Amino acid sequence: MTAHSFPFRALALFVLVVVGVTFMTPTPAEADAMVALAIAGIVVAGVILIAFLIVAASRESKSSAADTRVVWVACTDVRCDPIATPFADLTPLAGVEGP
Repeated sequence: MTAHSFPFRALALFVLVVVGVTFMTPTPAEADAMVALAIAGIVVAGVILIAFLIVAASRESKSSAADTRVVWVACTDVRCDPIATPFADLTPLAGVEGP
């Protein structure tokens, strides 16, 4: 019997269906009230933990963005002043050639 023959495929499909039905049939619910309350408590604790992590991550990203911003500074011999951009506006000097 080869692996591609009809009887082999039919037997494989039959075994697959029997195993699938065996494992997918639900078992009867025999849990008492304490087990149900414990499961509900675990679910509530998980939801609270996930909500806490989401809020903490969103607050951290907002606060760290202000701490890591780049400030460009232009310094002379006397003092340093913050500037808006590091690129100088050279449009007034467009027609002037250097030395």
